Amino acid sequence: MLRDYIKPTLIALAVGLIAIAFGLIAAIVPSGVSARLFVLLFLGFSFLFFWGFRAKSNSPRFALHLTALTLVITLSVIWPRYIYLHLSGLPSVNALTILTMACLYLAIASILSSPSFSESISKTFGTYTLLPKLIALALVWRLFCCIVGETPALSVTSFLKELVYINSFILFGYIFATLENGGLILFRVLALCGIFVGLAGIYEAIAERNLFSKFASVGADGDISGTLANIAAEKVRAGAYRAQSTFDHPIVFAQFVAALIPISLYGILRERTLFWRLVALASLPIALLSILKSGSRAGIVSVVVAFGLVAVVMWLRALVHGRLTKIVAFVSLPALLGGLGLGYLLLQELAAGRGQHEASSSGVRMLMLRNGINALADSPIFGFGQGQAIAKAGVLNANNLATIDNYFLSIALDSGYVGLVLFVLVLVVFSFKALTVAVKNPSSDGLFVGACLASVLAIAATFTGLSIINNMTLLWLLIAATAPYLASSKQGPSLVPAR
Repeated sequence: MLRDYIKPTLIALAVGLIAIAFGLIAAIVPSGVSARLFVLLFLGFSFLFFWGFRAKSNSPRFALHLTALTLVITLSVIWPRYIYLHLSGLPSVNALTILTMACLYLAIASILSSPSFSESISKTFGTYTLLPKLIALALVWRLFCCIVGETPALSVTSFLKELVYINSFILFGYIFATLENGGLILFRVLALCGIFVGLAGIYEAIAERNLFSKFASVGADGDISGTLANIAAEKVRAGAYRAQSTFDHPIVFAQFVAALIPISLYGILRERTLFWRLVALASLPIALLSILKSGSRAGIVSVVVAFGLVAVVMWLRALVHGRLTKIVAFVSLPALLGGLGLGYLLLQELAAGRGQHEASSSGVRMLMLRNGINALADSPIFGFGQGQAIAKAGVLNANNLATIDNYFLSIALDSGYVGLVLFVLVLVVFSFKALTVAVKNPSSDGLFVGACLASVLAIAATFTGLSIINNMTLLWLLIAATAPYLASSKQGPSLVPAR
């Protein structure tokens, strides 16, 4: 029939047009720009090819995806963002950028070409649809605000970069959730990465020199001075050296290892094999010592939030399940309330600042907040487009570089109060549902969701004093990885592999 020839004909025409475009680009456009355009054209052509020759049925290659995801998650933790690879005649590129693009390409190609893989991912998305819908709405709103913002071209470009290199980890998390024992594998990978960066940070603090800054190289913007200046500026505070390990900033380092704490506790409680339980046991003290060596108040805040949430989840689980555990819960209630009270007092002290330098830092953050609120009066609904937060509320640091140390304020300035509410709503909906599952599900699944919740909120708490979004990859990964368990608080498939 005629319609059987429509798809192949359209694909053939598309191939011809792409070939002509390749030729025109090579002849007219400079090499640096043409390399980027070649990549976009190749992606478009290959996705079209996969869709056009989609198999009627085949088995998903989950082993390949597991390998790719393990590599990209490992690199997202241990590879410094300021170290670039240089290929002759091509733009400088970060190794994590290459691997993230490759992993995203593999995922999209598999969805387009493999019915069984796309069906598996679709089922995972469909287990609890409210959360992905809210995330999609928040992203669409941010894109719209970029289009109507003050610098549409720059804002849209910045948004698309974040969409590919940060928000793609939402999809990666859903793929992990689809894999058998995916959550457990994810926790194991993160624990090993945490030990590596933790030990690197502790050694850095002892040696009082950054191990990776000497490998810093010129990035896509052709400038390295700003990166090195920021690294140098944050090394010493109040006479104490601040470790940052592989991360851009000591706070980012502390943010990650604080999020590792609930993951370590889960491994200590639920790992069945001696090796992985020892890994979990080792990662916990390393994480705590790393936070101390980072010299970060925000890291301590994250630790308080992480331990507080773990304690609340465990207490509520004890209260709900079993007579004996109810007695334990009631007996331990004063200790829980006392611990939470001490945590609250510590948070108050940290917010105010424990010395002149910390008090000054808190004052600068309040100035940023006031500047941001005043700026939002001019555009409270749509904000000013992504990348405009520093221009509107940034404060110059010691290196005469403008910074803004509050991610929530950055979101509000980029996409208005509506964008801020949508992002906070994603966190609130996830937290409420995850807490319900963590308490009511008596199996290891409930503990897994509870650990993810504690880690996510530990990361989010740090963003009140940080706008560097590197660890948003971990936040999105953990939220998405809980997808199969959020639909119901009843016991689901166990995360613990069968012996």
